[in-house]
Amino acid sequence: MVSWAVTPAREPSEVAAIAEALARAELVTFDLEFLAQDRLIPTLCLVQVSWVEHRELDADGREIVAPPRIALVDPLAVDVGPVVQALAAHPRVVAHAARQDLWVLAARFGAVVPGLVDTQVMAAFAGIGDQVGLAALANELLGLQLGKELQWTDWGTRPLSPAQLAYAADDVRHLPAIYGLLAKRLANRMPWAVAESAGVMSDALAAASVTPETAWRHVGGLRGIDADTHAAVVALAAWRQRVAIELDRPLGQIVNDKILVELARTRPSDPDAVRAHKGVTRLARDRAADILAAISAAEPAKEPHAIRPWRAASLHGRSAGPEVRCSRSRTPSPTRPGSRRVLFRSRRGVRAGRRRAGPRRGGRAPGARDVAARGDRAPVDRLARRHGRPGGRHGGTHRARDHSSEDLEPLRAVAPSGSSDRNVR
Repeated sequence: MVSWAVTPAREPSEVAAIAEALARAELVTFDLEFLAQDRLIPTLCLVQVSWVEHRELDADGREIVAPPRIALVDPLAVDVGPVVQALAAHPRVVAHAARQDLWVLAARFGAVVPGLVDTQVMAAFAGIGDQVGLAALANELLGLQLGKELQWTDWGTRPLSPAQLAYAADDVRHLPAIYGLLAKRLANRMPWAVAESAGVMSDALAAASVTPETAWRHVGGLRGIDADTHAAVVALAAWRQRVAIELDRPLGQIVNDKILVELARTRPSDPDAVRAHKGVTRLARDRAADILAAISAAEPAKEPHAIRPWRAASLHGRSAGPEVRCSRSRTPSPTRPGSRRVLFRSRRGVRAGRRRAGPRRGGRAPGARDVAARGDRAPVDRLARRHGRPGGRHGGTHRARDHSSEDLEPLRAVAPSGSSDRNVR
């Protein structure tokens, strides 16, 4: 029996009841609908959750044998904090292509969901396909045809139509069954998907934790810049982040990365030179004096290695204990695909890195589909090897140490405490 099927909860008592039900459930799922156009942080418009009780799982706790309960919550009418807190506290939370949704939860509520398992990641390890959509996955596993006609709808309108509510409910209605089938198919490879999903959570959290002081780390096109240019980039990125927060506008509407680096490199001498620079937005032209002041106040780093201090740690987690956090040259945004990672721990050290998608010179790095095709016979170190840095300027594969499968175990990355605009089906 489905509860709160297509009527969004708008009362605090209803939200509290849903949060309590989630806390008691064996498995919970969620999805979000939001508006991101012309906003720095998307406006949350709808929260969808579903859950199953213990009795609704089979003996192995995998296949779902009964329909889940479903609830929709209207964030524009009521505080959804209790539901978000219930998701953050649950040990097994299932979502599909969750990077954007996790980013919104982290940015809006400071919420971390350490129990996340992403069914898109699971599908990749199962050999179904990389970045497969929910509709395709439901068709592959359940033989269902989910509609796509409302994926670009305006979720900020009120009241939401019955078609919109039914579409939103379907986003979580089938996730428990999909999760159960994928978990059964993955078997002892399931920990790999869990570890990779933790990387998705960490990436989203990092993207949501940008401050003016760290904003320069997310600027592209910094390779080969000198110390003076780097100092100007740091200052301009901090200025851009402050303005974006002040106006709640996307960074690209302030000044995009390419123009930002060009301004830092050319260091215009007066506001008119800033305004005359090709590609500068109207907003940047209006604040040309502020841009000039930021560049003028920039001070180069005293030590050469401080220009890109994060690169030295880009391939290795830094922790003596069980929690490993991997930094990298560019923290991926929630919308940038192909940047998931897997961390592996061995008795000889910790190995971590970024997926390199697609062919490259010197050979192609095997992906999750290749690992799935080899089945349980594939050594775990082969999966780790695909995350290595290329052997030379034109690519090549990273030579990993030989390890047995017993020596290596997936290590789940623990996140630190502390445009329609939804995932496409």
